Amino acid sequence: MEMIQILRIQRSQNKTELLLIKLFDRFHNIITIFIKPLQKRQEIIFETQQKFIALAEYLKLPEIGERLSEYCKLVWQQRNITISPSPKNCT
Repeated sequence: MEMIQILRIQRSQNKTELLLIKLFDRFHNIITIFIKPLQKRQEIIFETQQKFIALAEYLKLPEIGERLSEYCKLVWQQRNITISPSPKNCT
């Protein structure tokens, strides 16, 4: 079953809260991604771009989708750096 089908089923069953938890858990994972090994970072970024940015749009949270996209770009640019930069607006 594809992610979109799962999302439709969960949303139709009033499980929006679960989807929000998954989305914000991923948001936290992206913010703390620099503690992960390079390979794991790449996997997380790919999955975030493929699934979680779309999930934010689906949940009508475009600002979260945009922020996830920004963090993915930041991680990609910094992929060879092991020290975490200070993401802007992250307080």
